[in-house]
Amino acid sequence: MSQILLIIILGLKKTESILLKILGSQEVDLSLNVNNVSYSLKLEPRVTLLDALRENLGLMGTKKACDRGECGACIILVNGRRINSYMTLGTDKK
Repeated sequence: MSQILLIIILGLKKTESILLKILGSQEVDLSLNVNNVSYSLKLEPRVTLLDALRENLGLMGTKKACDRGECGACIILVNGRRINSYMTLGTDKK
């Protein structure tokens, strides 16, 4: 958190607007394609991809186990790459 605060203190205008989007609570429109099914939803920027899949879409296959992304239960494939869905924000453009 101190790194984020440091960036805000420096007054970088482009960075500030990006940080406000990340740290704000205003919902963001998001489109996901999961198993060849398209979904549209609104998420707060702080929602993880794991929570979006489980709580917003009702897809319970991805598990929340260690709360740190170390055990591998939350791993999903995104564009052919393995990622920890617990450590990735739902609004992250990967």
